[in-house]
Amino acid sequence: MESRLHRRCVFILVATADFLLRGCAGSSFHKFQLIYISVSEPDQTMPKFTALGYADDQLVTRFDSNTEEGVPQVSWAKKLKEDIHEYWDRYTKVLEDSERWFENYHHIIRQYYNHSKGFHTWQMMVGSEVSPHGSNEAYWTFGYDGRDFLSLDKETDAWIAADAVAQVIERMWEADSSMIPRFKFLVEVVFIEWLQKYEAYAKEALLRKEPPVVKVTRKPNNDGMETLICRAHGFYPKEINSTWRKDGETSGQDTVHGGVLPNSDGTYYNWLSIKINPKDRNRYWCHVEHIGLQKPMDVPSEEPGSHVGIIIGCILSGIFLLVAVSVGIYVHITKKQGSGSSSGV
Repeated sequence: MESRLHRRCVFILVATADFLLRGCAGSSFHKFQLIYISVSEPDQTMPKFTALGYADDQLVTRFDSNTEEGVPQVSWAKKLKEDIHEYWDRYTKVLEDSERWFENYHHIIRQYYNHSKGFHTWQMMVGSEVSPHGSNEAYWTFGYDGRDFLSLDKETDAWIAADAVAQVIERMWEADSSMIPRFKFLVEVVFIEWLQKYEAYAKEALLRKEPPVVKVTRKPNNDGMETLICRAHGFYPKEINSTWRKDGETSGQDTVHGGVLPNSDGTYYNWLSIKINPKDRNRYWCHVEHIGLQKPMDVPSEEPGSHVGIIIGCILSGIFLLVAVSVGIYVHITKKQGSGSSSGV
């Protein structure tokens, strides 16, 4: 049963991680994405419908069935809403219409799966990404209860169905000749227009340069070896080059690299580790290059126990955005399991 609970959340978690890891940074936005989440048994902590709008990896707007309004999530988006009411009204109207359409198909799909009771989720990701060369890459994918359900092959305009129920929905959508053209208009025209408006208001935030704070800690291994961990946090933009140096020379052997992920305040963090002989500890330095630094940093290992609070705080703030979407669903499912109301998948 526990594996089922985790599986129900995995689509949202993996989807969120995917776009966070692939998000672009710099002086302009490159991608706009909407994530829709519908739940069969809403409560005060989990609305029946939620829509999240992202520019690259930055959460810009939130809309849900409780507020029925697109709510800005960053200061520059609040300014945009104040200045251009008609734009924000159109944006909210798109989400209102999407809510009705999305909820209708959630109901249909649960009927085909015979899921009249229990907690079930229906998710969608639709987005448009502009490459440095100006080409537009769009995607449209759906998931149900933590599993892939349907996705659109934009090259062939064909749906890829994961199971028999998905094939039923596929036939419904294929019968609607206007559906794919509406999708293309959304990702090729509307989303690009939104990105352009966002860039105009977020220019100052996009051009800022915040240097990383770098710490190197160590932990003993059972085999007598030692692992050095270099963590850089609080930097913007996200491009950063971190390497280990031994006696001044780059050392890539036994190095593990973590991804660059966003913190909840719009900055980024990343880490890398290396396994060493404790006797050689003083020969290793973490070398960090970032546009916010006047010159590259070379950071040695600290004594155990120093700056533990700072490091823990960095980790917690960094993963907050990654799990924010999935944690509410997981808690809700756990409560349903305890009360025995979940039908299971």
